[in-house]
Amino acid sequence: MYQRLLEHLTTAVLLLDGELRVRWMNPAAEALLAVSFSRVQGISLDTLLGGGESIDEVLAKARDAFHPYTQREARITPLNSEPLTVDYTVTPLQPMSCCWKSSRETA
Repeated sequence: MYQRLLEHLTTAVLLLDGELRVRWMNPAAEALLAVSFSRVQGISLDTLLGGGESIDEVLAKARDAFHPYTQREARITPLNSEPLTVDYTVTPLQPMSCCWKSSRETA
């Protein structure tokens, strides 16, 4: 049931494992990042986002401290895509998982 709700959100949602690899993403994330989940399943977020503004460091800190974090106006460059400016929130779900969601601000 929760997955169906997440699939219908207009906010991009990615589920990452403890190693910060993509385990699931909703259609809004696929549209924002211009990739299909089947293409990026299991790759690191750093690879997916082209080593943006130290997102891996932020995610690791949020995961390790088990504390949510929000970044405004972060620049990311998804695979084979144009750079984007996004706001994102990291929400640790359990000790070895975290979730990254983003709303597109500007292109």
